[in-house]
Amino acid sequence: MTDSLDQKIIDLLKRDGRYTCASIAQELKVNVATVAKRIDRMLAEDVIAIKTVLNPFKLGFNSHAFVTLDVDLAKVDKIL
Repeated sequence: MTDSLDQKIIDLLKRDGRYTCASIAQELKVNVATVAKRIDRMLAEDVIAIKTVLNPFKLGFNSHAFVTLDVDLAKVDKIL
């Protein structure tokens, strides 16, 4: 289960997945350990997954990607 702080962390990571726990903590005015524990928990519970390719073209990929999400139907509205 996520709360408003979790959602704020997710929002920052969506903006830039390279945010550090320290920068998130500073932005949200909370303790670094709090952010780290929450990210660890959300990763362990499969609430979030952090995967980033900054420039796929530099890796030789030159086509579009089709992305699918496997989500809990009860959370679809929140995810959208």
